[in-house]
Amino acid sequence: SELFPPHRRQRQIVLASLALFVTCTTLACAPTGDIAQARKHLAEGKPAQACRVLEGRLGLAAPRERRLDVVRLWIHCKEQSGRLAEVQDRVASLEDGARQYASALALMARSPANLPRALALFEEAQRRWPDVGEIPYRAGVLLLADHQSARALPLLRQGCKLSDTAACAVATAHALLD
Repeated sequence: SELFPPHRRQRQIVLASLALFVTCTTLACAPTGDIAQARKHLAEGKPAQACRVLEGRLGLAAPRERRLDVVRLWIHCKEQSGRLAEVQDRVASLEDGARQYASALALMARSPANLPRALALFEEAQRRWPDVGEIPYRAGVLLLADHQSARALPLLRQGCKLSDTAACAVATAHALLD
């Protein structure tokens, strides 16, 4: 007790309490969960919970492919929960590349008739983020779903060249078979 006079001990208690408060507040405000947890919520039919997990992750520093994965899942959960109208304001705050990508997905979620405009947005996103394979891959998948295999194939090949994934290989094989 002699090492710490009473006034010094009080200051240490106050500082420790303040540190504890900041830590608890930060943890309470920090995004909880991750993409796998959001996917689990979606699979369980709980889109509102998935959206909460993903909203905390939008705009966080991560590799571009990961950021686009979060955006894609977030738009999907907003669509599933009937809250797609809320997407536009948040999409506007995303950085270039992600903003165009998200806008394209939101357009497609509203109506498949928006495919031409969505493709233009994917093209713009690709110009801004030329090293991200997800963007041409997603455009190719949408064209494939619209029975436009010939148009999809070069985009899928470009996406696979940038990011060689099993999903990309399967989509390319599908386009080749068509």
